[in-house]
Amino acid sequence: RAYGIAAPEEPAAASGFTDSPPGGSDPGALIPAIVAVPEEITPDHEALKRQLGSRLGAVPAAVITVNGDMDADAEKLAQALQSRQPGQSRRLVIIQESWQPPIRENLTWIRHMKQAAGPETGAIVGLIGKPEKAGSFAAPVPETERIIWQQAVNSLGDPYTRVEVLGEKSRENR
Repeated sequence: RAYGIAAPEEPAAASGFTDSPPGGSDPGALIPAIVAVPEEITPDHEALKRQLGSRLGAVPAAVITVNGDMDADAEKLAQALQSRQPGQSRRLVIIQESWQPPIRENLTWIRHMKQAAGPETGAIVGLIGKPEKAGSFAAPVPETERIIWQQAVNSLGDPYTRVEVLGEKSRENR
């Protein structure tokens, strides 16, 4: 199951979309994000929090478990969005195993989740590699897998959705 939409940096920057907190906020503050984790991945919440903070400058405001059912997952997302603080940034991070190919079904699901989150919500497909041990959010992501995901997510045509690597760079990337 694939989640996310990637776009080049230029359209997002040109549109004024930014990861920075609203004016006057502490620029070093972490941005709250709703994190969608596939049910087959058992999240290590501390590792997830570390990776989101160091890689994306984000902190989990809510973690939802998703199973690929578009309606049920969109409902979970809607509930999480309702619980956010007024004026709080809208951010969605969709965890995806990079070694799973971004098939059409997954891309359709990603598009549906992004639509459910609303056009003002920035979305990030957070890639993790094949874990060497259970629950590892830092598993290496090969560059070829990142490129495949980037191209698939770009094909969705949403400039507010992008692909980011949450896992470590693999040896082939160094």
